[in-house]
Amino acid sequence: MSNESNLKRTEPRVTVPEPEMTDDQKFRCPIDQAVYSTRKDYESHCKEEHDVL
Repeated sequence: MSNESNLKRTEPRVTVPEPEMTDDQKFRCPIDQAVYSTRKDYESHCKEEHDVL
């Protein structure tokens, strides 16, 4: 197996999904419906809880 195919196997398959915006301009995770005040908090949640890039 080449190095290139080994690298592809370890790359995350999913990126952070686009959040749903709530009426009060917060970020809702479309995967588990958790709500965050900032995009940074939302992205951290997705990376930690959903194993996305």
